[in-house]
Amino acid sequence: MQAPLPRLIAITDVCGRGLEATLAALQHLCANAPRGSVAVQLRDNALPVARRLEVARTLRRVCSHTGQRLLVNDRADIAALCGADGLHLTENSVSAERIRGLPGAATWWLSRAWHDPTVPPDRAADALLLSPVLQPRKGSAALGLDVLRAACASAPRHRVYALGGIAPEDIEAILGTGAAGVAVQGALYDQPQALALALERCPV
Repeated sequence: MQAPLPRLIAITDVCGRGLEATLAALQHLCANAPRGSVAVQLRDNALPVARRLEVARTLRRVCSHTGQRLLVNDRADIAALCGADGLHLTENSVSAERIRGLPGAATWWLSRAWHDPTVPPDRAADALLLSPVLQPRKGSAALGLDVLRAACASAPRHRVYALGGIAPEDIEAILGTGAAGVAVQGALYDQPQALALALERCPV
């Protein structure tokens, strides 16, 4: 049977919050959310490569034990070495099609950052993380739910995830726009229990 696709992408902040806090939040979320409903995204690009690989292998164990996915930001080498399920690509990364041509990457789940919904998305990506949706970020105004709804309609081949200021109580409204789910960072650390409960109410 095909594995369910995630409703929530949980983005790490090991550099800011520490590994202990990250593992505590992820273990609670991943163990209590429905199996397959979470993808953990290792974003911490500022970590030295060796340390990032070590963290990735630790997260791989958490995800494997709880039936959730692991994604790594940009580094296909780290993703391959830790046995990740896929890769998250920034807007400036190589194309998803090029990644799929790498040895062992043909079946990876690939997501890509998407900040301007007027720009056509990467056709070979599986998922798009549209941001910022509910809160402004780095000088960019919040897009809002109407723009999210239009973006989902314009990219019917992709699973679109809303990122930016998302709280557990926002998930139902976001899914109502046609989005596949949400991506969170702050709420992962501050409200892991509420996120798990919200996912229990959402079919995978």
